[in-house]
Amino acid sequence: SDERVRQLEAELAERKRKSIKLKEGGMQGPLAAAVEQIALANMANDQSSSSAPTPEELDIVEKLQRRIKLLKEFLPPNMSEEDLDMTLEDAERRVQESLQVIMNGGDHDPAKLMAAETAFEKWDSVVRNHPEYKKREAEKWVVWENDNRPKNEAALEEMRGLVKKEYFSLSPTQLEAKGMSKKLIQRLQTKKVFKLLYMTTDEIEKLHQVDLSVNCSTQGLDI
Repeated sequence: SDERVRQLEAELAERKRKSIKLKEGGMQGPLAAAVEQIALANMANDQSSSSAPTPEELDIVEKLQRRIKLLKEFLPPNMSEEDLDMTLEDAERRVQESLQVIMNGGDHDPAKLMAAETAFEKWDSVVRNHPEYKKREAEKWVVWENDNRPKNEAALEEMRGLVKKEYFSLSPTQLEAKGMSKKLIQRLQTKKVFKLLYMTTDEIEKLHQVDLSVNCSTQGLDI
């Protein structure tokens, strides 16, 4: 009937909304596909239980169930479909609640402490992948960069005055001939982070995370 068609369309639109919400939150690939297939299967099961299913509907349900079985290994064991509808405020509240239990040592109850640690990991992940959280954090960085741009530009010029670009193309012997001490030469060659002073934002964004966190580490710097 027309009413059933409208109901199907409305439920399908809701499932698609949840799928889009997943992708906006950073969930891609097999994981997003798995959750989407589960949502569609739930819709099909709901429909089949409310009225006699047609052979075509049964075939769809069976196909979706087979896909779910194959894709479930990509789903985190503690994730449910209901988690996708949670607001950022609710997720952050649960993070704080579980953190409070952890800080209290689980009231000397090891099982309670372990459950709180598991809950904290889950809700912290939900928060960090929530679209509203990502938007809020991005807006914070924009404000910070605008507020601190004059100071940052002055600091950049000061550092470029201390570490000249030409130093990176000179050998240790040439640097020593310019009056640079061996200790300073060693620091310049081992601390790759100085090269970032002369790289563009686009060039830095193309660096691998390992290069930024390890090879370009600021640990041990005092200038």
